[in-house]
Amino acid sequence: MQKEICKNCGRAIGKLEEPFVYKGHIVCKECTRKLCDGPQETTLEAVNFDQTANSVPTKPGKVTAIGGMRIGAGVCNILAGIVFFWLVLPLAMIALGVIEIISASNLLKPHPAPPGGLKTIAILEIVAILTLAGWISVVVGIITLVFLGDPRVKDYLSRL
Repeated sequence: MQKEICKNCGRAIGKLEEPFVYKGHIVCKECTRKLCDGPQETTLEAVNFDQTANSVPTKPGKVTAIGGMRIGAGVCNILAGIVFFWLVLPLAMIALGVIEIISASNLLKPHPAPPGGLKTIAILEIVAILTLAGWISVVVGIITLVFLGDPRVKDYLSRL
């Protein structure tokens, strides 16, 4: 797990400490109190970013990772659907591959549109094991569900 560093004082935030967000930057609890002029609780789950309507939140690396993995899985599913046409549900593999690529292309844009159905696609990727050739999608689906549980990813996606 990556150590968080307070953007204000530069101190490493310990494993058992909760990181806070102040104006889009991760800070420690002490700096949050100083910057907010009081002991306001501004955890990652309940963030008040004080951003203008035109500002774009900083994209977490895990969102980019989801997009990259989805493109790879999409290409693999399309190729597997073409090559293994004799297996179970080749058209479903191709359709899932197209959906994965469309979803990934949105996530990888500098200013993405609000993504819909990220969990649904991840579940479809896991169900792709029924096609007998969708092993990569299963792994991508599981990793996506884990990444979607991250507080920074949830916060980022909720602000789009």
